[in-house]
Amino acid sequence: MRIGFIGAGRMGRPIVDRLVAAGHDVTVHVRRPEALAAAQEDGFARADTIGATVRDADAVFVAVLKDEQVRAACLGAEGALSGMKPGATLIQHTTSHPGTAELLAEAGAERGVGVLDAALSGGPHDIAAGRLTLWVGGDEAQLEALRPLLETYASPVLFVGPVGNGQRVKLVNNALFVAQVGLAVDAVRVAGSLGIDEKAILAALQHGSGASRALGVVAGGGSVEAVAERLADLMSKDVRVVREVARGTGTDLGIIGTVLSSDAVEKKVLRSSWMNLSRSNEVTQSLTTKYGPWGVVAGGSDGVGAAFAHRMAAQGMNIVLVARRLPVLEASAAEIRDRYGVEVRTVALDLSSPSALSELEEATVDLEVGLFVYNAGSDDRSVPFLDKELGTHLGLVQRNCAAVLEAAYRFGGPMVARKRGAVVLVTSGAAWAGGATLAAYGASKAFDLILAESLWAEWQGSGVDVLGLVLGRTDTPSLRRTEGVQGGSYGGDLADPADVAAEALDHLSDGPTWIYGSPAPTGGSPFGALSRRDAVLAMSRGASTARE
Repeated sequence: MRIGFIGAGRMGRPIVDRLVAAGHDVTVHVRRPEALAAAQEDGFARADTIGATVRDADAVFVAVLKDEQVRAACLGAEGALSGMKPGATLIQHTTSHPGTAELLAEAGAERGVGVLDAALSGGPHDIAAGRLTLWVGGDEAQLEALRPLLETYASPVLFVGPVGNGQRVKLVNNALFVAQVGLAVDAVRVAGSLGIDEKAILAALQHGSGASRALGVVAGGGSVEAVAERLADLMSKDVRVVREVARGTGTDLGIIGTVLSSDAVEKKVLRSSWMNLSRSNEVTQSLTTKYGPWGVVAGGSDGVGAAFAHRMAAQGMNIVLVARRLPVLEASAAEIRDRYGVEVRTVALDLSSPSALSELEEATVDLEVGLFVYNAGSDDRSVPFLDKELGTHLGLVQRNCAAVLEAAYRFGGPMVARKRGAVVLVTSGAAWAGGATLAAYGASKAFDLILAESLWAEWQGSGVDVLGLVLGRTDTPSLRRTEGVQGGSYGGDLADPADVAAEALDHLSDGPTWIYGSPAPTGGSPFGALSRRDAVLAMSRGASTARE
């Protein structure tokens, strides 16, 4: 059989070995340098693109690391499903959200391509021995047709119902496994208090009624610490997805959830994961549980937007980053994934385009967006009104007014319907008073401020928080570009974007307005007792209004 294989890494590579040994014609597509080098060394047929990998394949396997990688590899114009021939089958092994499996099945059906949601349990040694466990969701007849192929490396191969159920079974299994490792932590602690050392208790329990496969893994590793060192990243990913799916379906994790939230699990088992950052579990749950699993940051490539994205990710929220420059977005996304272990999507859009928000809505249609931060909309403050092209002003109004209103409508509506969510509109002290060279910018920010206050008034009691975040001078790349500010060289205090984001997220329910750095952040004016005339003059101070 002709096979395309995407992701021949830790788990995928031994599967490829078994398939090749069984006589199948396998073409692999790998991106990590070490996996690529191994494939080259062993002489495997390789393809540089996904399209070339899947074009002639009867079956395509996907064994990457994360949900977002599955979507990137399989969906869209360059994805596997677009390039596969009708009648072929996609076999998806990556532990991911059940909704992803359902999306793949829908996309495959449009092209006559079958999809098997084939979640796996075991390690590379199980694959090498042909005893990997597969829980397969999808069409049962299709599974039976491909069972001989799957049984080259897996046994048992279990049918568990429709597409998505393979992932659901895997998530329950993984939650139980991590919980049992957590129980092993406390078993070792209790035994220690009774004078029994760790190795002795782990060896003894293998032969009692309290034995489990998880306990066997811990004993085989020599200690809980050794297992955590090796598997913490994978276990934390699984626990995060379990919690996300449970929240989305209203499922109570019960005792399993209690164990997963315990110190034994969070501090000892998942110690290198996003759950173990310098924060409490209560803080972690405040965003994801109160608002939802995903946050969108429009204008998230740097400055205040990037600070919001990092702070949200540090509290367990998956992130969608939106900005114009894709390379900058991808670099930011990679940093957030590596640091916090959450999912991150990037959407490259020019928010001054009239179609931008409809495109963003389409790119996130499968997500429950619980927090939307609109941070885009900086402007060059040094140019008088008539020295700019009219199109420049209209583009700014589109980005700072029309797009903001559309974002609130498209993303706030589902939040109100779900009765939970939050919207942050980042505005400016310029919203309170006009100033030379600030005509369009200040007016647009005033629009954002009034919109935030009005939505807050309308959505009170709906479970949706709205905050108009008013900023003064903040140390961002945009400010440095427009005013020549370099680090601390500006003669005055600049707000730190990280402090801004932290304070705003801590006060999401204290709307409608939050004035950062003000002694009275929920009321008054950034200009104190100044009259509007004096405020306008203050805003204009230092600006040149002369036209050459």
